[in-house]
Amino acid sequence: MPPLAVVTGAAKGIGRATVIALARHGMAVSAWDLDGQGLTALVQESAGQGWQVRGEVLDVSNEAAVAGAADHTRETMGPVRYLFNSAGIQTYGTVLDTDGEEFSRTLRVNLFSQFFVAKHVVPMMIAAGSGAVVNTTSAQAFQCQERVLAYAASKGAVLTMTKSMALDLAPHGIRVNAIAPGSIDTPMLRWAADQFSPQDPDAAVAAWGKLHPLGRVGTPEEVAALVVFLLTEATFMTGAIVPIDGGLTTRLM
Repeated sequence: MPPLAVVTGAAKGIGRATVIALARHGMAVSAWDLDGQGLTALVQESAGQGWQVRGEVLDVSNEAAVAGAADHTRETMGPVRYLFNSAGIQTYGTVLDTDGEEFSRTLRVNLFSQFFVAKHVVPMMIAAGSGAVVNTTSAQAFQCQERVLAYAASKGAVLTMTKSMALDLAPHGIRVNAIAPGSIDTPMLRWAADQFSPQDPDAAVAAWGKLHPLGRVGTPEEVAALVVFLLTEATFMTGAIVPIDGGLTTRLM
């Protein structure tokens, strides 16, 4: 029986690329997302490749839904050994124009969901005696652009939550690390480009790429390769926050 991974935000972008990378690595994957249509397409593609991928349609910011999905995954696929918390949203606003509802929604999706999923999945790893978790923070947990108050707050909290989880779970043989992406060419980045430059979103993406010392935005597949490494190969790494940002946070100005 292949080892089982849970991936959230699995229907598109980095989550989708990671499901495929893990399946190619020989894992079974429980793919979680609110986008049922996107999950169906992913599951169908996986079946055509002979991969063991099943979808769970749920809102990961709802703890009751997460608990149900964890139970259903265990009952139908077995105990989870690996977790990649990829689900997230991008929001914009300052302390002056972000209302409480938007701030709360951003934290529930970007922060609380990672807490909820870990809370209900990690006990399976403890029972098995080992496991690994990768959370998703952001380059903006280190350095911010303007108008990202709620988003940056959520990602900064994920950074410190990851370190706390790593310390608490180390005695159980469970490693917890996080990735901190820069600009990655995902549907979320394309949505942001449409907000900033509706006449020419491709130009916005290219301009953002030039801010990175490597001169481009990253690909979901590049991030997925790092996630697979952290889950399966980085056996002496825990509590690490690993930038995958083309050098973005290395540059002073």
